[in-house]
Amino acid sequence: MEAALNMDVARLSGMFTETDSNVIADIELMLPDGEIIITDVPADADGRDLLEHLHGVANFRGHVLFGGQRVNEDDLVSDLGLQVGGRLQVSANRDDEVVVMDNGSDTIKAGFGGDDTPCVIEQSVVGYDKQWRGRPQEGTPSFVGTEAFERHSTNLLKRPIEHGMVTDWENMEVLWRHVFENSLGVSSCSGALMTEPPLNPKDNRERMTQMMFESFHLPQFYLALTPVLALYASGRTSGLSLDSGYAVTHCVPIYEGYSLPHAIQRNDRNSGRDLTDFLSQLLPESGIRLSTSAERLIVRDMKEKLCRVSLDFDHEVNTAMSQEYTMPDSTVVTVNNQMIRVPEVMFKPYLDGSSRRHFSIHEILKRTIFDNDIDLHRVLMENIVLSGGNTKFVNYGERMEAEVKQLVPNPMMSSWVHTVVPRENDSLFSAWTGGALLSALSTFEGMWLTMEMYNEKGPRAIHEVCFS
Repeated sequence: MEAALNMDVARLSGMFTETDSNVIADIELMLPDGEIIITDVPADADGRDLLEHLHGVANFRGHVLFGGQRVNEDDLVSDLGLQVGGRLQVSANRDDEVVVMDNGSDTIKAGFGGDDTPCVIEQSVVGYDKQWRGRPQEGTPSFVGTEAFERHSTNLLKRPIEHGMVTDWENMEVLWRHVFENSLGVSSCSGALMTEPPLNPKDNRERMTQMMFESFHLPQFYLALTPVLALYASGRTSGLSLDSGYAVTHCVPIYEGYSLPHAIQRNDRNSGRDLTDFLSQLLPESGIRLSTSAERLIVRDMKEKLCRVSLDFDHEVNTAMSQEYTMPDSTVVTVNNQMIRVPEVMFKPYLDGSSRRHFSIHEILKRTIFDNDIDLHRVLMENIVLSGGNTKFVNYGERMEAEVKQLVPNPMMSSWVHTVVPRENDSLFSAWTGGALLSALSTFEGMWLTMEMYNEKGPRAIHEVCFS
């Protein structure tokens, strides 16, 4: 059965029709068998009426999600316009299915094995009232995930994942529990496949395993490397996976489904967060000063919408046309060549003014290739798979391919170089998609770490089942 019945709902401004004041919105339902039904929601419906209406039309049992968050029927108000905006889902009960979770420094992507896309995207944060110093006392009201992020002005935000690795286990458990029970709405599942970063310390792997079995009582568990899953999502089992996200970049060679740890390269500089910071430093050149935490979100949005990778930086930096950006208060500001200078630091790290020598992203990629046996060079060069939000910039793949071709020692090798650029949002979800595909394979059934194995050998059993 499909993961959800998706319904596009009008924004609040256009929610009520002129012809019928009793109808809040026309809704298009796609049923699991592909049938499409057009229905409407009464304007005076309360939460229970809404559920009865939707479930009656769809002949479907489940629960309501708003913005990825499960909503209790009693929490819905009669004026649904206050609640509904953009995307409404009526989800099936997915208990006893496989949960797939991609744990990122910025966001957690979660859903179910075999589905096409994650049904939940949560900010990887836990928020506490700013009146508390340090770790809040037990019972202090807290907000988790995206809700905490949206309350950043009044909350102290804790990020339990730094540079791809869990560093705060107490808050990580809070975040995972929120995703399982509230966002996904599952009280149990048949197992969970979770991502982990390359070179994840053994202690981290064991602690995560222990938490899944002893705190969440999973019957089976599996850990998989984020870049390996991203490669799987491209339909490959061999190649070079470059995963560049919010806080870290990994370059991982993979052969026949297995990573080659001796050649893995990691870079904590010039990730997505660093590029946002760099843009903040450059914007005053255009008279734009944005420094608060709320304004930082504006800078990030500006980066994601306007920045692009240049194919001829030395020429374009002097000829780049100005671009306009509309601020939240409708003020229009103008930016100039900052929009190509920011992504350029990935290829020319010295541009950020750092006095230390740092490798460029294409130099890191080259080192990964040539740290492997010569027999693997061609398959790695021909299958350079890009993933992560930091690879979404316009021209990123084309520029990367050109730079690597310049670094290899001869024309024949240069002809091998080929980058695989995912579609618009696929780079963000590549690892999750790979996990959903893997967990749905019939051959995967024998790969789980089961509760029986855990009880026999303890947390260290994860190293025998899941290779990092």
